[in-house]
Amino acid sequence: DGVDPVGRMEMRGVLQRLKDEGKTIFINSHLLQEVELVCDRVGILVQGELRREGLIDEITHREEAEVELKVAGTEQKIRSALASRVITEWTVVSADEFQVALKLSDQAAVDQCIDELRRGGVSIVSLSRRRDTLEQAFLGIVSQGAPAPIVLAPLPAAS
Repeated sequence: DGVDPVGRMEMRGVLQRLKDEGKTIFINSHLLQEVELVCDRVGILVQGELRREGLIDEITHREEAEVELKVAGTEQKIRSALASRVITEWTVVSADEFQVALKLSDQAAVDQCIDELRRGGVSIVSLSRRRDTLEQAFLGIVSQGAPAPIVLAPLPAAS
């Protein structure tokens, strides 16, 4: 914390060299973006209790597959090919390119979706799986089992 961008990059370089030498390094930090850049495994503590531990990919994995596709073709062809799918985002990139996010149940559903797009004459420019950031995953883990908030309400006025 408090290190300038050049210093952070240099620190990451030192940590990477030590990692390449087979060293194990323990880092305690609230800077989760930095942790995500340099660590393989994380442990999340909540009030001194280890709530979750694992590889970054395990911690940030979403239960339901969500994929982001950049596709090329007419909007009509694309929407027709995806008619049976849940589209969570639709962004126009250009006249014939669109960024589309879909919720798919598993890898088989991803494969079927790609087949449907190709059969519909749609070109797939790119495909990537969405995942949570470490910060999003942390907030979800910390909120699990959290005590209900206490709400204070004013007492009725005495008559």
